[in-house]
This record gives sequence, structure tokens and C-alpha cells, in this order.
Amino acid sequence: MKKQIPLKLFIPEFKGKKIEGFLTFENNNWEIITKNSFSRKFVFEEHKVIYGQNPESKKKYSFVNCFTRYASKELYIYVINEIYEDEWIRTSQEKKYFGASIRLTHLELWDINRLIKFISSNEEKSLYELKEKIIDSFRVNKTLNLSIIKHIKWQRDLNKFHCEEVSEIFFENKKKVSRKQILEDAILFKNFFNLFTTTPIHFKYLNLLNSEKKEIKVDFNFHKTEKEDRFNILIERKEIEADLNNILPKLYSKKNELNEVIQLFVQSYLLTNMQLSFLSIAKGIELYHKAFKEVNNKILLKELATKIKSEFDSFTHKKVNPVWSFNIRLYHLHTILKNFDSYSSNPVFNIAFIERLYHSRNYYTHLFEKNKYLWDNTELNNANIHLRIFLRTLILNEIGVKKEIIEKLIKTEVKRFGHIKDEKNEYSIFK
Repeated sequence: MKKQIPLKLFIPEFKGKKIEGFLTFENNNWEIITKNSFSRKFVFEEHKVIYGQNPESKKKYSFVNCFTRYASKELYIYVINEIYEDEWIRTSQEKKYFGASIRLTHLELWDINRLIKFISSNEEKSLYELKEKIIDSFRVNKTLNLSIIKHIKWQRDLNKFHCEEVSEIFFENKKKVSRKQILEDAILFKNFFNLFTTTPIHFKYLNLLNSEKKEIKVDFNFHKTEKEDRFNILIERKEIEADLNNILPKLYSKKNELNEVIQLFVQSYLLTNMQLSFLSIAKGIELYHKAFKEVNNKILLKELATKIKSEFDSFTHKKVNPVWSFNIRLYHLHTILKNFDSYSSNPVFNIAFIERLYHSRNYYTHLFEKNKYLWDNTELNNANIHLRIFLRTLILNEIGVKKEIIEKLIKTEVKRFGHIKDEKNEYSIFK
């Protein structure tokens, strides 16, 4: 669907020069189209901010991080990364906000509680029972509250009305915070939701709340989508509902470390190249250990280094230094995950799995000489599936999800994809 909004546009460097143009939306991308450049030159440009105003409604827009996609004598097209409606933001005077409301793809399906309940039907009509809304609120820390609100949204289509269930997340801060912090908080919850599904989750929208509690609509081209893939759920929200008051504070107290780790986990789903997907998970596993399990304990390091020499065939001829190297990190995490029955009883997750992970990561990162311990391109497909289980288990355990929930999740994942067996299946290109 294509949208066009007429605007008068200008940049801070040339406040007196206003250019007529259009804000367009097509193929899930916002762009600015004008007949003139802002610098009066036929060049490709980058702009920190472009201001716009609709000549009829007087509505204001701020377009942040823009660059030229196409330039000719009479046509200029600018790609936009961030859009703020209803205000001209000043980058030199960072405006702060009290919070935000966000909507994510598939969030309504994660919660099985329904506002629209079917009662009965006949040839003339159908009867439904409607609830007004469901509100679940959680205190994340001393200054931040998070609420999940499910409500009914009515829409008119010609002469008919129809409704849908809509779930939104509200972040409310007791004091004003920056746009960057609000976005980080929103991305972390999106990433948290991603841990309970195999379907990548995206923003539908994000609205900032200013001092008057008025919503400032925001679009991020690089985070938003209108496409909704088929939703594959692993754990329903009701199964962790009672523990969210403990899980969310832990999650947000470790925001800086976890956001990057979970982002690498999610990225592994989005990357179509199996080698890049594998490297994304491997990096996430190593980063997780660096962030949460590195301890200045020479006794533990020496113990792990000694055990790893005896259990890894490919390390028996090498001297292992007592430092946190990648092989010792993997072995340490492997011993931690042995506490989960679904992990330790799965024939996939043996010491050979860790050994292959170590050598494959080194090979695909540095293109070392191939050896017998590598996963080849065909085997990486299945290996990536089980590595996501590996990393997902570590993250959920870190934020306090109950052991029985994690056990169920591991079993669900393994049941969906089967095992990687050591012996070759002559009927398959995979192991």
C-alpha cells in the first residue's frame, strides 16, 4: 500500500530554504521525494535531521539519519531511518520522555486469554461476549513500570464494523529518560519475547510519551515490519506469568549485556547464510560467558583446563593455558547445562558437540585448515538448530526462568527437529 503526504521541508543549515516534497510509504519503507536538493548541488547527501510540515494540517515531522538513494536534475529520493511525528526534535537539546507504548508482531497470540469469546450462531447472527481489556502490570525497577494491555480495537469497513484484539506494551518512567534509553528498553522486551518463539518478532509501532502524556508517533525503518510470518510458539505466556515479577527485574538489571547476546541469537534466525548464522550464535555464546561467567578464579580455570585435555581428543596433544580461552568457555558452559536433564540426556549434546563447535567456529572465522572435527555446510543447518537451544537455555536460566519451563522448552525444540546423530544416515545429506 502506497501513502503520500505533501510536505514543506528544510534542514537546520538552510532554515530559510523550504522545499516542496512528499513523504511516501511503500514496500514497508518511508522515503522523502523532492524535485530539488537541500544543498543546491547535484550530489548524494547525508542529513542528521530534515524537518517537515504538512501545509494543510500544520502537522510537524522530524526525519533523522537520512541519506540520498537517488539523485537527478529533477528528482531526489531520501531514505529515512527514524521518523518523529508532531514535533521538531532538537539534537543539541536532547528531549526526554516519560515512556512509550509499543506493539509487536504476534504479541496477541502469546497470551491465550481472549477478549472476544464466541457464544452461539444461527442463520441470522452470531453472538460474542466482549471483555473491555486485560491489564498486567510489573515493576521492573524503582523508576520503571511495564504494563501489558490487551484491548479491543474497532474499525469501520464500508457499512460494517469489525474488531480485533490488540496487545500493547507500556513503559512508564517516574522521571524523564532519553529516546535512546526508551528504545533500548523496548528492544530488550522484543528480544525477550523472541526467546519463547522460533518466529522473529518485529515492531509494529513505537510511540513516545511527552511531558503532557501525549503520544509522539515514531517509526524506525530498520526495526519495523508490517509482514507477519507464521507464529511458532514454544512457551505460552501463562506458563511464566506468575514469575514475571521476578524475571523482568532480572532481565532489565542485565540490560546492557543481555540485549547484545539475545540480538545475536535472533540474528541467527534472520540470516539465510548458514555460516553467518552459525557465527552469530557462536559469538553470542562466547559473549554470554564473558558477560556472566568469567571469574578471577585460578583454581577453577586450572581444573577446567585439566579436564578439557582429558576429554577433548583434539586437545590432548596441546598445552592449554589457564586463561579464559574459547575452548574452556565452551567446556564450562557445557558443565553448567548438564544440570538440565533434557540437555544431558540428549545424545546430541555430548563432548563431541562442544569439540565440533570449537573447531567449526575457528575454521569459519579464520579459514584454518580443515580437520575431521568440523561441521561442513550441510551439517551446519542442523547444528544451528541445536546451538540455538544451547544459547536459549543459558539466557533463560540467567534471568530466572524456572528449570521445569526450560526443560519443557528444550524437549519441544528437540521434538520439532529431531537429533543430530553421530552415525551417517545414508538417506540424508545431513548427518
